Amino acid sequence: LLEPCLSNGYIGMDPSTPWLFVDGIYSGEGTESHRAAVPSPVFWKPVVDTLPCLESTMMFHFGMGVSLTVQHYPGLELQTSTFVSRARPNIMVRVLEALFLNEDEEDATRLKKEVLIRPDRPVDFESPDFETSVDVVNGHLVRFHGRIWQRENDQCLPECDQVFMLTGITPDLATVGIRLTRTNPRICLLTSVSRFSWDEAVEAYEAALNAEVNSPDTLLTETAEAWLNVWRCGRILLETTVIRDSAQGDSAWEVLYNSEKGDVRSCSLGSPTGDGNVGSFSLKRCIIAAQYFLLANFPDPSKQPTGLPMPSAEGSTICSFFGVSPAGLARGNTEDDYQGHVFWDMDTWMLPWMILFHPERARIAFEYRAATLFCAEARAAAEGFRGARYPWESARTGFETSPWDLSANKEIHVVAGISLALQQWLLCGAGGQAAAAHYEFGRRILDSIGRFWTSRLSYSEEKQSYVIEDVMPPDEYVSACNNSAYTNAVVAIALSGPAKLARLFEASVSPEEDLWEQLSSQIWMPVDQKNQVMLEHEDYKDGTVVKQADAILLSYPLMFPQTREMKENLIRKYAAVTTMSGPAMTWTAFCTAALELGKIEEAADYLKRSLLTCQLPFYVWTEERDKKGARHFLTGLGGFLQSLVNGYAGLRVCMVHLVDSLDEGTSESAASASLHQAILLAPRTPVPTLTSTDSTADGGSNILHLRGLSFLNRRLDFLIDGVARNLLVALISGEPLRLTEAEAPATVSMWDCVVDPTRSPCHTIDEGQELSLPFAAYWLHE
Repeated sequence: LLEPCLSNGYIGMDPSTPWLFVDGIYSGEGTESHRAAVPSPVFWKPVVDTLPCLESTMMFHFGMGVSLTVQHYPGLELQTSTFVSRARPNIMVRVLEALFLNEDEEDATRLKKEVLIRPDRPVDFESPDFETSVDVVNGHLVRFHGRIWQRENDQCLPECDQVFMLTGITPDLATVGIRLTRTNPRICLLTSVSRFSWDEAVEAYEAALNAEVNSPDTLLTETAEAWLNVWRCGRILLETTVIRDSAQGDSAWEVLYNSEKGDVRSCSLGSPTGDGNVGSFSLKRCIIAAQYFLLANFPDPSKQPTGLPMPSAEGSTICSFFGVSPAGLARGNTEDDYQGHVFWDMDTWMLPWMILFHPERARIAFEYRAATLFCAEARAAAEGFRGARYPWESARTGFETSPWDLSANKEIHVVAGISLALQQWLLCGAGGQAAAAHYEFGRRILDSIGRFWTSRLSYSEEKQSYVIEDVMPPDEYVSACNNSAYTNAVVAIALSGPAKLARLFEASVSPEEDLWEQLSSQIWMPVDQKNQVMLEHEDYKDGTVVKQADAILLSYPLMFPQTREMKENLIRKYAAVTTMSGPAMTWTAFCTAALELGKIEEAADYLKRSLLTCQLPFYVWTEERDKKGARHFLTGLGGFLQSLVNGYAGLRVCMVHLVDSLDEGTSESAASASLHQAILLAPRTPVPTLTSTDSTADGGSNILHLRGLSFLNRRLDFLIDGVARNLLVALISGEPLRLTEAEAPATVSMWDCVVDPTRSPCHTIDEGQELSLPFAAYWLHE
């Protein structure tokens, strides 16, 4: 049974393992660096002394991140709730509550006045990653102090990182037990964790304890409200009716959120051994669970605990967030979970959904890239290049931590992928702070990446173009190749973006940015002209098996200019040779590419293939369908969310030229003013009804609801009814926007699209207003 993770972006744990993890705490030098395993005080299940457990039910509330186990014993019911607080980042909570049966419910001889509860295993505070000291204070509190054995890099980290933990769960719990009575049927066991100091751990523990003493269930109420505020900001839902009023939309969500049987809950009913009925697959629940797992790994930017020192040009800087690894914060001390390292997975697969619905949380991921820029530039210089050479895998410092030399040295598309994600975030408005973020750190990252690629390009006289040789593409079955289609295309975006964004934010374009923009259109691409299809790389041979999504990514997210015929051939060619055992995000990329071309049945098939890696009953994604590889595979569910937003809703983020503001002979400054950020919305079809649990009352399909999408300091609602072929657009907050009908959405590129509101039907939408439109493609712009 794969249990859901419990995490708030600072503390994370998988309840089925004996460890918890703290963001930024790694042990091991260089490529041995891995998440340092802190002993989890809650790695046990309660057992009532001398009584047999008749039935055990495990539930998880995705809306508020709470795990609940209900055990039935003769004469009583025992409830165990466990959660990591969303409101108090240092705090983890376990609550045990006994519900004794009344006399009219059970024979009086079986009534219990009190019970003794023990853990089913010893409470252990040993760890292989820390030099530890454990003290029991006043007989009821454990003070755990851990100092990692080995720093990731001795030269740039002056001291070994530490963890300070205070918990009310003591090692003698197995012998002493917990006594619950009819008059005192409940106990709350608190744990406080800090990566900074004892003072921070103690202060957080005492504040949480006081809140609990003053009003039981306060901590649960706080975390529920904190999660509810996160969900209110932005989410995706499948609905069976159209909720037209924006206020009603939130109230309807709260009903669902609090409902005993709502889709925000997932329940496994079984015996004490964990066997039993796991229920049928629900796409609605799958969507909610995927969003929970992703959000759980991003902390609240306003409540981040004290950060850690990072090397910088000034000596050191403070970093408060250390990125998201493929298996998230709940795992990361094994190779299967990629040791907790940060890959291209974060920028390419996880952030696109976060950028659109929670841009303020996406920001802290880019701040991590800004904090590791110094190390990336140091590496580039050491290898004889200019600019920043970000590592394939990074962890505590930003130096390379990949244990696989081939990927560490050759899988450099990650460098351009970081630029692409940052550009998308800035184009969406960065939560209303795009110009400021571009000035503060965005332009510095983009320019440093641009410098790296200009020094990594080489000119081919034979091809009369620039080439990129000796790289590993996303398809890791290829150890090295020349001119990877994906790499070359994403590098072109990395080179063209700095100048275009400088113009957008009305900054002067530097000579080198202008040069990069020119070079971006001179990079050679491996096109098979005879068969009108892009080759994965220059020497790709037809029929060669491909590990994962690679060339197909040209359609989305790269939006690389291709004819419709080439895009169709791209799907046909690579779907036939991509291994079925590849990583989970592969088929969602094919789904999105097929939907762009209106290939509805093919897209549904690819979506179903991707969902084979989503494991019931708790919708936990694994890297591979046979549960091998990483568990809690955020990369896969990130691709799944993109298939909904960018596939079925057809959403693309672009920069466009508004021709109605350009007259013949306009000056360059006036031409710059015509640049606008824009979103293309081109809904295709209903999200497929996969099982009976997703069907509407009349057997119809679902309505895809994109709630609270963030664009240029505005919040938008989209309801896409594929059966009625109707699109409802509502502006929840912000200045008016225009919607202009678009032509040929399959030919859209990230840059240089032209929008002419004077020649196409155009609508204006004001705050609080909604528009009901027929299915078509629409540009949203100022």
